[in-house]
Amino acid sequence: MPKTPSSPSVFRTQEIEDPSNRYFIHPLSHGLAKLFAKLGISPNTVSILGVPFGLVAAFLIFDYESKLNVITAFLLLGVWHVLDGADGQLARMTGKTSELGKIIDGVCDYLVYIGVYSAMALALAQQWGPIAWPLALAAGLSHAFQGSLYEFYRYEYDHWVNDMSSRRVPSLAQAQKDYQTQSGFKGILARGYYVYVRAQYLGARGREELRQVMGQSLEHATPGEAATLRARYREFNQDAVRKWSILNSNKRTFAILVCNLLAGPLYYFLFELIFLNAAVVWRGLDQAHRDRTLLAELKRA
Repeated sequence: MPKTPSSPSVFRTQEIEDPSNRYFIHPLSHGLAKLFAKLGISPNTVSILGVPFGLVAAFLIFDYESKLNVITAFLLLGVWHVLDGADGQLARMTGKTSELGKIIDGVCDYLVYIGVYSAMALALAQQWGPIAWPLALAAGLSHAFQGSLYEFYRYEYDHWVNDMSSRRVPSLAQAQKDYQTQSGFKGILARGYYVYVRAQYLGARGREELRQVMGQSLEHATPGEAATLRARYREFNQDAVRKWSILNSNKRTFAILVCNLLAGPLYYFLFELIFLNAAVVWRGLDQAHRDRTLLAELKRA
């Protein structure tokens, strides 16, 4: 049965949600999602609807020396974030969640960021020449990898703590099978999703055994034992997932605003390449320690 617009389950897990989403973006998204539900607009349409706002923002950022342009671009990206939140809420409201919808949402997100990064690279190339493009490409690839890890640990948390099977990250074999059995446009999207999942497993190396042991433990557990297992996973990972949110899109949008207002695109690319990649190393080492400790505990049990 589809969820009603007033159902709290349309929101993502609040205990691990970034404050900017919890208190600002998602409440606005919720109002739009209820309106779209009444109008019969599909979640995929909402995903696509947000793209023009991001691309207009990219056009404005090209002239970053205009502070008005940068601020307007920031506001337009804010609208895009609201719509990006509304598509997921609408899907949960109306019971129209799907793997294809997740892929389309991801493609739309990347289109926006490709536009923004390209605009900043074009602007930077006027001062630095062709070096701007490999710099932008490196920043973009770093962004994609960082974002995939953030989403991986969010999805893992929902799957193991809240028993949300729809949030389980597919195995590489399953993702590969999906694109091999699809054709045309869906096949292209499925292949892109396989690359995305592969990046997630690359960044979360060593997680496979924990996933296997958690799955086997829950499969043979009584309801009470399962609740205890999920609670232990929560204790080990709630704070960790909150800290992974340093890599979320909202913080990048704010960094784009600040860097372009104060200095220019070069500083944003350096922020992405140096600071956020250092954050990946920091979070990865901490996460690996938590995973090893939890895995040892599960094996003892």
